[in-house]
Amino acid sequence: MQAYLREQLIEHLVELHDLANRYSEGSPAFLQHALDWLKRLEQVLTRLRHPLSGMIASQRMKLEAALEGHVEPTLHSKRKAARFRAVDLLGEVDRQVRETVERIDLRFDEWRDKIAQLAALAAATNGGIDLSQPLNRARLKSIWSSFGERGEGANMYRYLSAVMPEADLLYLLEDILDNMAGHSSG
Repeated sequence: MQAYLREQLIEHLVELHDLANRYSEGSPAFLQHALDWLKRLEQVLTRLRHPLSGMIASQRMKLEAALEGHVEPTLHSKRKAARFRAVDLLGEVDRQVRETVERIDLRFDEWRDKIAQLAALAAATNGGIDLSQPLNRARLKSIWSSFGERGEGANMYRYLSAVMPEADLLYLLEDILDNMAGHSSG
């Protein structure tokens, strides 16, 4: 699940680049696009039951209020003030989303190291891991379960199987095996 969340967050961060371009070009649709972006991000996070969805909803409401004219008194027009407010709100969302991605990456780095150790142990004790077959879900599950059969890695296998969602485990395992296949063929 963390892998899917990470991919969704990165996709939205990439879309934020387009919003920045719309802002700098003075696009009249910038505010609506910013609001739409926040709504899409909020929907993804709500569907995943992620607590960040509440912060996004709060920022969306602040932007909606700015669009309705609730802005700080300024020398600029209300529309310009709303644009400035949108930039501030998007900046805060960007920061929170990036921090979430960084936390996922840190956790994945720890798990990746442990899975790589198990893969190296399996390769050393079993005469290697057969990487000639395609790495589909069933094949990844089979390879992963074989890691738990050896005494040296059985405890780590059980630990990782317990603390990691299977989808994340297989996502990282596939990455590690792809790297192993790339190093062995190169």
